[in-house]
Amino acid sequence: MSAAAMIRAGDVRQLFRLMNECREIRDAGQRPSRHFLRGLREIVRSEVCLHMQASRVRADATPIFHAVDDLGWGSESDRDRVYAYVTDRNLGDDPLCAAILRRPGRQVTLARADVMTTAAWMGTEVHNDVHRPSGVDDSVLSMRRNAADAEEAAVLVLKRTCNAAPFGEEERELVALAHAESEWIFEEPGACLTEQDGFSPRERETLALLLTGTSEKCVAARLGLSPHTVHDYVKAIYKKVGVASRAELMARARHR
Repeated sequence: MSAAAMIRAGDVRQLFRLMNECREIRDAGQRPSRHFLRGLREIVRSEVCLHMQASRVRADATPIFHAVDDLGWGSESDRDRVYAYVTDRNLGDDPLCAAILRRPGRQVTLARADVMTTAAWMGTEVHNDVHRPSGVDDSVLSMRRNAADAEEAAVLVLKRTCNAAPFGEEERELVALAHAESEWIFEEPGACLTEQDGFSPRERETLALLLTGTSEKCVAARLGLSPHTVHDYVKAIYKKVGVASRAELMARARHR
């Protein structure tokens, strides 16, 4: 059976209706990304939906995530727990990410059930120490590599809550189709924060980590810098962006 045949016609119509709504939002001068994530979450029947740009995308490296858009977390602490895990481990440590990185092709989309059984998943560290305490469980992950640099990628992830039914083939193919058609939705109207002129290379790396919720202490450890140096970078970033706090920085990033 072809991938297209797996997807119900009604779901395809909903998806392309959502795309048209996003075009109208973009044409009105606003970013459509949040509307897209909300709509896709409803179509795929998931709770958490997130999209991010990532660099250092390889199995033996800890990635850096940029321009994160997400919604549906039960609480900020649930979100922080998951992001703390993915920003502190090599991609190859996560079973789903590792499986995707082994697959050829510019875009690869897999559900957890494509990689391991439920019993095997429930025995993993990421399930017991990260997902279950955060109230989320099953996932579909789609990674689209940058055509010019295979270590840069756009990542779309949907997660269901604990005790929800696992994602099936239809949902996986819906996510794959949505990701393939949505590249323009996440393009910034202007330059994104990390691409603005005026930042030094170290300030860009620091900013990218700050935007994922990484603490200054963890930024220092990740970049091999002293906490004092990172704090100076953070103050310089705030001044250049025109904000006074992490909360204002995150709000500015999400509404650009």
